[in-house]
Order: sequence, then C-alpha cells, then structure tokens
Amino acid sequence: MSLIIALIALIAFCLLGIPIPYALGLTGLTHITAMNEPRLFAMFTQRFFTGADTFTLLAIPLFILAGELMAHSGITESLGNFARNMVGHIKGGLAYCTIVMGIFLGAILGSANASAAILATQMYPILKEDGYDDVFSNLLIGAVAIVGPIIPPSLVFVVYGATVGVSIGELFIAGIGPGILLALIYSLFVWWQGRKNNWPTGKRASGKEIAKSFIKAIPAFTVPVLILGGILGGVMTPTESAGGAVAITIFLGLFVYRKLKIKDILSASKRAALVTGSVMLLTVCGMSLGWTLALDQAPNTIGGFIMGLTSNKYVFLLLVNIILLIIGTVMEPIAGIIVFVPVLLPLVNHFGISPVHFGIIASVNMIIGMLTPPVMEVVYVASMITKTPFGKLVNPAWVWTGIAFIALLLVTYIPAISLFLVKILA
Repeated sequence: MSLIIALIALIAFCLLGIPIPYALGLTGLTHITAMNEPRLFAMFTQRFFTGADTFTLLAIPLFILAGELMAHSGITESLGNFARNMVGHIKGGLAYCTIVMGIFLGAILGSANASAAILATQMYPILKEDGYDDVFSNLLIGAVAIVGPIIPPSLVFVVYGATVGVSIGELFIAGIGPGILLALIYSLFVWWQGRKNNWPTGKRASGKEIAKSFIKAIPAFTVPVLILGGILGGVMTPTESAGGAVAITIFLGLFVYRKLKIKDILSASKRAALVTGSVMLLTVCGMSLGWTLALDQAPNTIGGFIMGLTSNKYVFLLLVNIILLIIGTVMEPIAGIIVFVPVLLPLVNHFGISPVHFGIIASVNMIIGMLTPPVMEVVYVASMITKTPFGKLVNPAWVWTGIAFIALLLVTYIPAISLFLVKILA
C-alpha cells in the first residue's frame, strides 16, 4: 500500500506543477510517512549528503561548464564550417551537415538541450535561407540534439554509472555505436526526404576551402579526443577528463580561436553553477527516493509483477522499453534513471543482461522521451530560439520519434551494437 501511495503522490506533485526535484523529495517524505517509520526521517536527510558525496558526480559540473564555454570559444563555428564544406553540395547537404554537427557537439557537450540551443542558433538560419521549411528544420534540430547524450561524454551515463556502480568509461564506449546508428538512420530519412521533395544543393567547396576549414577545425577535434582518449587509455578518470575538457576549451578559445573573453568565462561559470545546482538537487532527491523504495522492497514487488506477466527476456526488454519511453516523455532522463533503474536492476540481473547494455537501453529510452510528444523538451528549446509556433511541431514529431524507436529496438535486441567496442577497448 505504501508503494501505491508513493506513486500517487509522485503523480500528484508533478500534475500540480511542482518542480521535479522537489516532487521527488516530497514523494520520499510521503513514502516514509506511509511506511510509518519515523526514524527514517533523520536518515532521509543524511541521504542528501551521501548522494552528492561522490567523486564521479564531480564530472557533471565540469562537463556543463565545458559546454557553456563552447558557445563562446569558436569551436562549434569551426566545426560547422568544416561540416558544411564537406557535405553542403549534396542534395539535402545542410540537413546532413546538421546531423554531423550533432555528432560533433555530442562528443563535446553531452547535453541534448545544449546541442538543441546551439544547432537552433547556428544551423536554423542557414536551413531556412536554403529553403528548408520551419517544421522540418525544427524537428531535425530536436531529433539530432538527442544524439548528444548518447555519444560520449554523457551526463546520463555518468549518473547511471554512479547509481548502479558500473564503469562510466565502459558506458562511454558503449554509447558510441548507438549514437552513430541513430545518426545513420536519420541520414537515411534525410536521403529519402531529399529525393522526395527535390531539395536544393549548395555550392561545392573547393579543395582549398575544405583544407582550410579542416586545418582550422583540427584544434576543435582535440576536445573529444582528450575526453575519450584519456579515459580509454587509462590516463584519466571521467571526472579528470571533464576537467581537461574545460582547460583545453579555455585554451583554444583564448589563444587559438581568440573569441573567448574573460567576461565570457565568468558568465559561463555562473550559468554552469546554476545548471549544476538544479542537476545535483535533482540527483540527490532522486537518490533519496530510490533509497526509500529500496527499503520498502519496491524492486521485489515490481519484479514479481513483471515476472507474473512474462518470464521471457525479450518480452521483458520490450516492456521496459515501453515503460521507460513513457516515463521519459514527462521526466528528465537523469531523474528517471535514478528512480527507476535501481528498481529494475534485480530483474536485469535475473535475465542475465549486461548492466552496461541495460544502461544504454535505459538511457536511450529516457533520452528519446525528450523528443516524444506531447512535451518534446528538445523541440521546445529549438522552437523558442527559432520563434516557431510549438503547436505546429507536435504531430509531425511522431515521425522522428518512430525513427528513433527503430534505432532503440536495434540497440535493445542486438547487444553487439553497444558491447562490441567495449570488448575491444575496455
């Protein structure tokens, strides 16, 4: 009964418009009250400190700061110019360029909303100028933005690894295959749409222009190389690599591209601090709620319910996909991972599913939720910047969600997409 009360409380708090972190914390307190265990109130407050007191989570503010600095450093501009020179002359070339930019940004930022904001600022005006309609452009930007948290580094992977106790380095490696797969499927859709709508082609860049833009982009490539190379080489932890990403971004912005100012560093630090505060509050509140659920044997209860529905691993994975995708439409990926993954983990172990593979499945589900109607968080971010009415984007978004779901099913039922590189590199 206490679990039902906690679920009703969570839904009620969310419907009342209470911010998700506070809703999670209040649900935990409601759950303790329903369990009639007053001694747990003192322990509940201690969980806030112990939840945040993890070295791994230090990577979160550092990656956020690195992403904030990117917008002023000249790195994204140099990458965009190189991508346009490479594929701008192909039919639908700017759409392909947006996808390529999404991969580059994902390898640097690890944030869907940050990627959506940068793509909407830099790519939308060019897409519109070349004749792409508003609906397609906004949905393309939103769809490409969710590649960001899948391509490493990823804040969602960091939180999953800290919550479950799985190597974050292995999660980063495992995210490469699914991220590239999603980008390739998007590219196939763009190819089909380009021929169907007879999209324009841009001017072919000369060899000299391509070479010049490539040379200018080389320093920008060092950021993802530093992050992944340091982790894979065993030289740095994910947290240390995040610190290195901040340092090299500042260096490139100040001394190579010379577009980053001291005032930009101060304003980026302020914004990063505000975002970090909200993310960490969300994290500790979610972990505290997860703690009360574990005390109340929620994993066993939910596990027994699911086992009553099916004992087949593949049906279980399909149920998980449906449940997490629905949750992801209304809840931030980090919050969903913290609250629901520990509940499902005993079943994951029961079916013999790799926790790294399941981490990718759960994370991709929650991330796709950011693109799924009716909330469509990343599309909302793009529409706010492009000044496109949000209402006209809702129904067409189902096509892009369906495309992403195809990629999700492939990742779910073909573990090698995620684990192949892990076996080679980890």
